[in-house]
Parts: sequence; C-alpha cells; structure tokens
Amino acid sequence: MSGPAFLRQQASLDDMAAIFDELKGYRDALDDYMRLCQAPSTPSATRVSMEAILPVVLSSRAVQNEAVRLASAVVIADSSGRLSRLAKQVTWPEFQQRVGELKVAASHGGEALSEAIGYLDVAADVGARHAGGALTQHLTPEKLAEYKAMAAAYGEGLHRVGVRLCLDAAARLEMDDTSDLWRAMLDVAHGISAYRTSLQALCDSVSTGKAPSRARSKTKGQAASPAQEPSSARLAEASGASRKPRGKGNRSAGSTSAAGKASAARDMRTGAQKHADTVLNGFPVDLKTARQLNGDIDQIAAALDQDVGEIEAARKNPRYNAVQAADAIRELARKWFGEAERLSEAQTPLPRTDARSGQLADRLQALELIHQRLDIQEADEIKRDALPWDQHLERLLQRGEIEHVSAPIRLPSEGDIGHQGTLFEMRIQPKPCSNEEQVAPWFLHLHTSELASAEGLHTLESDKFKAVHMKTSQEKNLGRTWEMLMRARGRFDAKVHRAPIGHALRDELFARVQVESASGRAVADPARAH
Repeated sequence: MSGPAFLRQQASLDDMAAIFDELKGYRDALDDYMRLCQAPSTPSATRVSMEAILPVVLSSRAVQNEAVRLASAVVIADSSGRLSRLAKQVTWPEFQQRVGELKVAASHGGEALSEAIGYLDVAADVGARHAGGALTQHLTPEKLAEYKAMAAAYGEGLHRVGVRLCLDAAARLEMDDTSDLWRAMLDVAHGISAYRTSLQALCDSVSTGKAPSRARSKTKGQAASPAQEPSSARLAEASGASRKPRGKGNRSAGSTSAAGKASAARDMRTGAQKHADTVLNGFPVDLKTARQLNGDIDQIAAALDQDVGEIEAARKNPRYNAVQAADAIRELARKWFGEAERLSEAQTPLPRTDARSGQLADRLQALELIHQRLDIQEADEIKRDALPWDQHLERLLQRGEIEHVSAPIRLPSEGDIGHQGTLFEMRIQPKPCSNEEQVAPWFLHLHTSELASAEGLHTLESDKFKAVHMKTSQEKNLGRTWEMLMRARGRFDAKVHRAPIGHALRDELFARVQVESASGRAVADPARAH
C-alpha cells in the first residue's frame, strides 16, 4: 500500500498533528546523535564507534524528511478537496480564484517534476550511504542542479498560494466568519508550509558535486488524493509517493521507466527564459501580496516565514542610529525579496508576449511598493531620532523630507561689531511624519574665524569656518558653559549633542536657502527664542 493511502486509512486530517509530532521526535533524535558525534567533548573511542553507523543515520534523516513530505501532501490533498467542495457552496469570487490558483500550482511540473523529486530522494538517501559513487548519465551534477531548481520552483509556487490563503483566512476571521472556509484555508496553508520546508531540506541535502551510482527506475501510478481532485493527486505524486518503495517486491503493472521519462522531458526554454525563471524563483513577493500587506516589511516577512526578529533586532541595536538601522532593514529586504536590478536585467531580453515578462514586471512593482513603505518608515524614524547626525540630514534632503531651511541669523558672541559676528544659526525644519505628527526642528550653528554678516555668510571660503555642527531644539541654547556647570554638579557624562556637518552638506543648505529665497520662502527664523 502506498504511503498516502496508508496514512488515510490510519488517520483522519485532525490526527495528522500527532503524526507530524512523532516524525519531529524521530528527527530530533537523529539530530541529537549527529551533534553528539561531532561534539568535542565526545571521547575519541565513542566517536569512532558512532561514526561507523553515521551513514545509516544520514539515510534515516532522508527517510524521515520524505515521510514528512508524504504526510504534508496528504494534508494538502485532503484539505484541498474540502476547499473545492466548499467552493461550490459560496459565491465569493476571490475564493474561487484562490482554489483555481491552488490547482494550477499543485499540477505544475507534470511528470518531469515527479521524476526530478524521485531522483533527488535517491541522491539524498543512497548518496548518504554511498557517498562518492560514480555518476550515471542521468545523475550528473548538471542534472541534479536542474532537478533541484525544478523542485525549488514548485515549492515556491505552492508557497505563494499558501501566503494568499493565510491572508484570505485572516480576512474571514476579521469578518467574524463562522463557516469552515477559513479553517480549510489554514489547513492547506499549514500543509504547504510543511511540504515546502521538507522539499527545501531535500534540495539542501543533495550535493551537485556527487551523486549515487544508481537510481530507482520504476514509479507507481497510485495517486495520494481522490480521483475527483486531479491537482491534489498531482501534488501527492510529486511528493514522492508514486515512486518505488524501498522494500523488495514486484513492480506495479502501471510502472514506467524513470530514466526514460527523465530523458524524454526536454527543456525547450531559451537561455533568457531559464534565467528569468531562476530570477522569479528568488523573488517570492508578487504585487497582490505586497498590496494586501501595504508593503509592510514586517508583515510580508512573517507571511514568507522569514525571521521577523532580525528586523526588530536592527531597530533596537544600541550601536545603530536611525539611518544605520534603516540601512540594515533595507539590506534584509534585499536578502529576502531580491533586488530590482536583477528583475530588470532578466526582463530586458524577453519578448513582451512572454508571460515571464509580465511576472517580472509584477515583481518589480511589488518591490517598488515595499521600498516606498521603507522610505516612509525610514523618514519617520530619522525625524524622531533624539540624536541626529549629518547622515540624518543628508538622508532627509535626498528624500525631499526637509520642509524649510531658514536663512542664517547672527547670534550674539564676543567681539561682534555692528551686524557682523562669528556665530550664526540656521533653522532646519523637517516635514511632518507620515501620521501628520509635527517634529521638532534642528539647528545648524556655524562658527567663523573672522567677522562676517549673516547675508554674506555663504560667500565665505571653507577655511574661514572654525566649526559647523547641528543641535537639537532642546539643546540649541546650551554650550560649554552648561557642560562645565553640570560636571561641577557631578554630571561628568553631561554633553551637548553636536553633529559635525561637512563642507558639502553645509553648502547644500546654503544653496537650499538661495532657492527658497528666490521663491520668496526663505526668511530669517521667525520663531527665534534665544
């Protein structure tokens, strides 16, 4: 009896959790063995005896992973059947669309995919026990790489549907849905998540440098799902249930040569199409998903099973200011969601009639939406940062998030003569945050080595400026005298925040004042209260 049929006879869908727990415990025991074998504290004699059966342990891990995949396929097949039956009872158009997407994703790849996963199982299992075996004409490094790419693409396709099902289920819950719809959606999504994880583990366990010296050559035709659900059957077949079992026995009458099928499945794609498919597999976020989650990196990362904790760690890293934290988060977005440049490069050589071109354009728009949201979040955090630096000012100028820069005004200082002095101030007002919250201005203080007027300050040579730094509104009137007083009172850590501003950034602010002046906007700071 095939794996899925056996599981159906032994357990209902509600009982599958116990099966997954048992398989997890089995894997944990194997992993513990591996860790003990590799631990430096393990005595040499013990390690030698453990290493003697290490190939069996590796093979057992491959068997366990295949069992997880089989069980996941059963969950998806059964819950997909339930979804299809429910689809006939509701009039929700998006639900009908999602069922259709699931069927398309589950049936993707055809016989070639089944053979690819079958060969990968052989490579993971037999390769673990016979590492270094000679390659056959079907299991060359190139073929294994091709099989891994096919399996990964299949898993990603299912995963994208699973993410949408999770979103749909969340929407139904918000609507206080009491039907079985959202439960069925989550059942499918959870099954897809487990299936994709096991499929990725299979790909990771297979090295393209070496392969086993033999392959299973027969497949069983029995599907893991009811005949009325061909897409679910396709998924169960791709899980490996259709391959020859490990034990001895007669081959089924409906079996065919795996080697013959593998050689018959020819890839007719052009080089540009292959590259486009590879790039698409690395860009999991489509525009619809990005829109549903408002381009929010936290929600999208969670939906894709990424470690959202990395985002929070970047935000709370005490060594980062707001700009550095934003850069770290943007790097996570590139790692998880890809780079727009690669999408554009993959799209250029494709004809417009190729469906891949539209898919690449869709991914580009999704990335654009994500980065637009990142820009907004970044600007808000920079404006709220208690200790702004030159990076903060430069980034807000680049983003167009500075509302106004006032013309320089002279502050009283020792040695002033008439309207000339050596200390000047410019008020820098960022735009409100995205929630319309007003933010405090920053103040640029400019110290000169010779007397100058506020009106002629921008004409001074750079070497005439002794210091240029930026202060917060709370500390703009504080200086070295305040620091000395605080230290005299025991506050030895008291220090006014002064962010040094370079020549280029200073001149950019001067130019901004000139532009605003030409438009009639720039005036001396009217809110001066010092």
